[in-house]
Amino acid sequence: AASETINGMMPKSASEPVRIKSIPSEKEVAALAAIYDLGQPTQVDIYAQLNSSIHMTAQDLDAVLTELVQKGWLQRQMISPRNELLFITPAGNVGVEKSALNRRNRVYRYTSVIDRNHLMNFLQAQLYLQKRKAPSGADNTLQKLILLLVKP
Repeated sequence: AASETINGMMPKSASEPVRIKSIPSEKEVAALAAIYDLGQPTQVDIYAQLNSSIHMTAQDLDAVLTELVQKGWLQRQMISPRNELLFITPAGNVGVEKSALNRRNRVYRYTSVIDRNHLMNFLQAQLYLQKRKAPSGADNTLQKLILLLVKP
C-alpha cells in the first residue's frame, strides 16, 4: 500500500507517520501482543492477558503503556468516570477532579497505532541484520520478542 514502507511505519494521520525507531523491550512487546489479541482493552484487561513468563506489576504495566503512548505507538481514551469541578480563568478552563478515588484510579482504553505485522516485520528485519553482522554470536533477544507476537 502507499502508506506502508520498508521501515515498518503506518500513518497516524495523512501527514504524520509513526515510525519504529528502536527495538522495543520485552515488556513493551508483551503489552502490545495483549492489545493485538484483545482489540481495544483497558489496562486491567491487558494485565490479565499478559504472558505469565513476563514478570510485571500493574505499576510497571502502567509505565510501559504510558511510554508507548508517548512514543506514538498507542492511543488511549479515558473511560473512567469523572466528577470535575470546572474553574473558568482568563488563561482557560481548568477541571479539577473532586473524587480522590477517580484521580488515583484512571481507566483508559488502548488502541494500537502500529499493526502487529509491521512490528513483526521490523523485528524480523532487525534479527536478519544482527545475524548478518555476527552469524554465530547473535543473541536470541529478538527471537523472544518475535515469539511473543506470534498468535497462539
